[in-house]
Amino acid sequence: MPNPYPYKNLEENPFYMELAKSAYGHYGAVVDFKNFQGNPMPSFDELPPNIRRAWHDATRFAYNQGAHAEAEKGKQ
Repeated sequence: MPNPYPYKNLEENPFYMELAKSAYGHYGAVVDFKNFQGNPMPSFDELPPNIRRAWHDATRFAYNQGAHAEAEKGKQ
């Protein structure tokens, strides 16, 4: 069975970490920088390392899925 999470725990990459930080900021803007309990969201740098890493890996996945979709679109 193929790995459903191919971007989990790959080597951390500064490009994707900056992209994750930007995505987190955009997410915060959408929810008025409040968490699900209505409390203020911490800054990206204040997040625990495992949560920053989760944003990194999820952003890397989304970025690469978009790149893959664009490549496939170009083949049509």
